[in-house]
Amino acid sequence: MAPLDTDGFTAHVCILARGGPFVKILFAWLVVYAFVGTQMAWSMRPFFGAPGEPFVLMRQDGGTFYESVVTAIVWLARTLLGWR
Repeated sequence: MAPLDTDGFTAHVCILARGGPFVKILFAWLVVYAFVGTQMAWSMRPFFGAPGEPFVLMRQDGGTFYESVVTAIVWLARTLLGWR
């Protein structure tokens, strides 16, 4: 059995220890990766969704993940806080 590969983790720790522009680049990459990942998960939800519903490739509630988050926040503000 091969030992665990810790080179990637070690590289990230070294980057964080150095500081400077390397940390900014790492965090910018992580933010972009998170945005792309959430949209990919949103796009793949017909394949990993509600098991009780029939399979539909394109649902009616399409759009982007971020559009749905803003819609949910607006709905909560209107219902819970009485905003119009």
